[in-house]
Amino acid sequence: MVIQEIKNHFDGQETASYQIVSPPFSCGVAWLVNVLLELDIKTTNVGFGQNHWSFENDLTLIEPDALNHLKWHLPILHRQEKFIFEANIEVFWEHRLDFVNQGHKKTILFIRDPRDAIYSMYCRNYKEHYTFDVYLKRQDVWPDHFPGLFELPPFETFTFFVFFWMTMSRFMPVKIIDFKNTKIIPVKTVQEILKYLEIDRTTQEVEKAVEHSSFENAKRAMDEMQKATKETFLTARKGKVDEWKQTYSEELLLGITEVGKISFGLLDEGEAHVSHLIDTYIKADSRSIIADKLPEEVNEIVVKILDRFQSGIDITREEVHTLYQIENMSTKVALRIAMILEALYYVENIFEDKTSDEARAALNTFIAMNLRFEDDYPIQQAAVSCLRRWSISLKPFFDKAQTC
Repeated sequence: MVIQEIKNHFDGQETASYQIVSPPFSCGVAWLVNVLLELDIKTTNVGFGQNHWSFENDLTLIEPDALNHLKWHLPILHRQEKFIFEANIEVFWEHRLDFVNQGHKKTILFIRDPRDAIYSMYCRNYKEHYTFDVYLKRQDVWPDHFPGLFELPPFETFTFFVFFWMTMSRFMPVKIIDFKNTKIIPVKTVQEILKYLEIDRTTQEVEKAVEHSSFENAKRAMDEMQKATKETFLTARKGKVDEWKQTYSEELLLGITEVGKISFGLLDEGEAHVSHLIDTYIKADSRSIIADKLPEEVNEIVVKILDRFQSGIDITREEVHTLYQIENMSTKVALRIAMILEALYYVENIFEDKTSDEARAALNTFIAMNLRFEDDYPIQQAAVSCLRRWSISLKPFFDKAQTC
């Protein structure tokens, strides 16, 4: 629905549109949004749909729904609510996976060290409800951003989100922006972004936009909103780099799963490290991995399901139930099949065209990651959720010995 609204918005218009995506945690993306607005670049949060902007002669006005929420995040909205944007440019932003359906638009993937991003989100929204160790194990379906996905806890969600967009970089231009650089070299970072988006601004304009988007101004905006609403919403808490070194115990760090850890310091270890991760999880041959993980009879059936799915034929309840009626199937094999079905579910819920090359590549990545991290408890729990979704009884598999 969100993507269709965007497409309808641009029907018949000669508008250059771009997109910003970030994992659904406190990654600091509002800083970039504020900078772009300061530079008179129309920047739209798709969550508000048609209730984001309206028009009055040559002015663009922010609508009340968007204003009331975004004033918590964007200091510019405390100075102005009407804009004169540069014509024919619009940047969409949200924590979305289905932005991939907009076509091969230039995309900025804005990330932060997940240890900081996740802790900051915990302090903002969850601290009154859970202890931190409980929050780190809490599975979520992200109803506001990518409904039904991934049914994983925070670190695992972060990894799957980032690796999805890294997979999409094989088909469309995706530039990764690290929160750390917005603190260390903010002006240079903005200039790189503008160059990537093919937008011209002077150094003086960029410096002024960065100054107006400072953490101090963001915190001031938050404080003003807290006074006005009598509510607490920690949108500008500390904004530090490497705060995790003071906020995580050794026990908490050791408890993070292997799949959760692989996006730690994603950019810190250099291009060779990123290339290795891409080769391991994105360019992996998922069909070979499946063949190594499943008995021959089961593998043959699963591959046929994959082939039919990738040709656009939906999986049926009958074939899934038939698959789980194979005799002597062990718990491990039952969960592996569920991990493959879960990857299919992800693709089906992200892509409008599941036969596309992009959908095939995403499916390959999701299957490779699920099966390589099959011993991680959250991946197993997502597989169990998948079995429940298909109304597969779990009892037969968890009550018997490992027979194959």
